[in-house]
Amino acid sequence: MIVCDSRGCGCERSHVGLNSGAPSTVLMVRDVDLDTDDLVVACAGFLEVAWASVFDGPDELREEASAIVADCLGAASEFEVGTVLRPLFCRDGDEWDYFTERWKWEWNHRVDCAQ
Repeated sequence: MIVCDSRGCGCERSHVGLNSGAPSTVLMVRDVDLDTDDLVVACAGFLEVAWASVFDGPDELREEASAIVADCLGAASEFEVGTVLRPLFCRDGDEWDYFTERWKWEWNHRVDCAQ
């Protein structure tokens, strides 16, 4: 995912839904019925709407979409399906880190404990 230069906007601690465009600070590893090309097309569509001005054309935009999808798939492959993650962008290392969360549902209240 792309992170802006503003340290106060929150994009360094969330990912944006490709369909919804809404940010989320928690993600769940899922096994979905989409292949890599489907994900690249969805990501490119999102980038075209949200970030087109930072790219030098459609080829660069698609390359970035491919890189984002590869990074996300690589990160997800390190966790089991159903694992809840919190993303955090490390500006010093220019990379995303993902931290697991354990979720316990009790009395219809969510209690989350960092692992």
